[in-house]
Amino acid sequence: MVKINPSVTLELSDGQKITINIDEAKQLIKGLGKFVQEDNGRAKNVTLQTSTKRRKKGRKSARKSHKRSFSGMSDAKQKSILDHVNKRLSSNPQTLSHLLKGISYVPNHLPMIRKMVENQKHVSKRLIGKRMFYFLAAAENKRVGRPSKVTAVAA
Repeated sequence: MVKINPSVTLELSDGQKITINIDEAKQLIKGLGKFVQEDNGRAKNVTLQTSTKRRKKGRKSARKSHKRSFSGMSDAKQKSILDHVNKRLSSNPQTLSHLLKGISYVPNHLPMIRKMVENQKHVSKRLIGKRMFYFLAAAENKRVGRPSKVTAVAA
């Protein structure tokens, strides 16, 4: 059993109790560190450095190396945004902000929304000036402007 006070009381397995204050505990840690290093046959006369820095509460001990995903947007929200954008897509080019009018979204998620829209097969994009415009891919092959005149042929 260990009680944390200005001193630490250790109860050994045979029933003995040892009380150590903080300064004695630091010296004991250094001495045990040297003992363990010498016992393992590692470098002798190496002092064990004790760190004075303490980790802040709430920080994780190990950093994850994988790329962070956008966890703030749920699958249902992604689906609702894509459905709304697909309804607003037409043959005339429109910016992403114009396509997103009428639905709520977080501005920080715009890069993810842009990738979701661009990854759809039926969506084409065109850079006009400095802005990216999106439109239906089937409309890309159609001629823009006046419809061609069709002459009636008498049979």
